[in-house]
Amino acid sequence: MKRIESLDGLRTCAVLGVIWAHVWMFFGNLPFVFAGVDINRILSFGGIGVDLFFVISGFCMYLMHSKQTRKFSFQVYKEFILKRLKRIAPAFYFIVLFECIGYFVLNGIFPAKSFLSHLFFVNTFVDNNVLSPPFWSLATEWHFYLFLPFIFIHNKSGKFPVMRVIALIVICMVFRVVLYHQYDLSKSETVASDRIWYRFPEFGFGILAAWFYTDEKKLINILNGNLGFLITLAIAFSGRLLMTTDACKKFGNLAFVTRACAEPLLTFGFALMVLNLLNSESIFRKIISSKFFLFTGRISYSMYLWHWIIAVEVSSFFISAYKLSALNMEMAFIATVSLVIPVAFISYKVFEEPYFKKTRKKKKFFFWALKNRT
Repeated sequence: MKRIESLDGLRTCAVLGVIWAHVWMFFGNLPFVFAGVDINRILSFGGIGVDLFFVISGFCMYLMHSKQTRKFSFQVYKEFILKRLKRIAPAFYFIVLFECIGYFVLNGIFPAKSFLSHLFFVNTFVDNNVLSPPFWSLATEWHFYLFLPFIFIHNKSGKFPVMRVIALIVICMVFRVVLYHQYDLSKSETVASDRIWYRFPEFGFGILAAWFYTDEKKLINILNGNLGFLITLAIAFSGRLLMTTDACKKFGNLAFVTRACAEPLLTFGFALMVLNLLNSESIFRKIISSKFFLFTGRISYSMYLWHWIIAVEVSSFFISAYKLSALNMEMAFIATVSLVIPVAFISYKVFEEPYFKKTRKKKKFFFWALKNRT
């Protein structure tokens, strides 16, 4: 019934990172070199905010599902899926309809194919999508929801099947190695990275972190506190570096292996970071627990949904009205965030808050009924 402050703070980091990366992309990945170092390329680390969202999702979904039952049942499965749909669909469906109507007004054609594919969360399998590209992550997230409860099927022990999650991560890692072996990574060829079998390790590490947390296990001392946070950040950043074309060229014939390990290493670092923030005190925990981070984290889902169309317009305005420069790019980022926050807050109040209020009332009634029956 309580929100976990550190997770809300990390959601803020994730959504701001995504917005910054997209504004930077709209400005043509403009460099900002200081003392021989491209600061913008370092800051692009924040662009993997979706990966952090997936780790947090795995963490939270484990807490949500495992507390209902440690065994699979179709009744629990149905309740879980319906609850997830009620949580994410209202705000998502509204912006999908909003964008489809906007497309119709501008082009005279209603994009029925894109509309229906997003409605059923299969847009990652459909070509020629005309809606905001970041919506792919909502489909991947939904596929994770559909799959998660089956981890508990035939689990007679009643204990969390940790080995199943590890086995699935390993299987997906093998798939990733085989996948990348087919591509020439020195030429920046892209792969179908929006499938659940590609992304499951990111959710999986979040699940394992939640199991580690709920079983009250402790990290080794070096991973706690300020130093521990920096170490987990370094692990995550090393995973980000392995995604770059420069790293792929450096590893030569083994590039397909290192590239396949990039996101899993990145999100393993994120999972350790979550545990660091939950289990130990640090200056970083205080920062992300500040009011701004908690507020922004609470509305981060709506911010993610609305940021693309706002960032496109703001970036276009700054590029056309002012010269192309790193300073103007940062100004465009600030302007985008300033506009996204109020829009997201309204979206949160209209589409998300009613869900949370209703959920709290049901939980309070459940505990009241249990107490009176006892």
